[in-house]
Amino acid sequence: MLLATVLLSACSKPEPPQLSQGTLLPSARPVTDFQLTDHRGQPFTLENLRDNWTFAFFGYTHCPDVCPTSMAMLAQVQRQLAKDPNAGELPQVVFFSVDPERDTPELLASFVPYF
Repeated sequence: MLLATVLLSACSKPEPPQLSQGTLLPSARPVTDFQLTDHRGQPFTLENLRDNWTFAFFGYTHCPDVCPTSMAMLAQVQRQLAKDPNAGELPQVVFFSVDPERDTPELLASFVPYF
């Protein structure tokens, strides 16, 4: 819900789209430990998410429109938050590939920093 609110408030159009649906979870659900590889070939684990708000985006580098558009929007949200002196620590944005066969660490190393 926070992500939708932030994204809608960062939108520069006069009339942003209205959120028509959502799910409010009654309490936080634990995230089980995991180990992935980041775009620098380093381990990425649950520890990378601790004590930090995170915008998680699941997509793939060969996505023609939705993924790059969404990543650009998340980058815009980061820039908007960075301008606010009361924003505190900025949330991190994490891109999780759902296409590990094609999205190698080398390909992700050029895709992720672009945004």
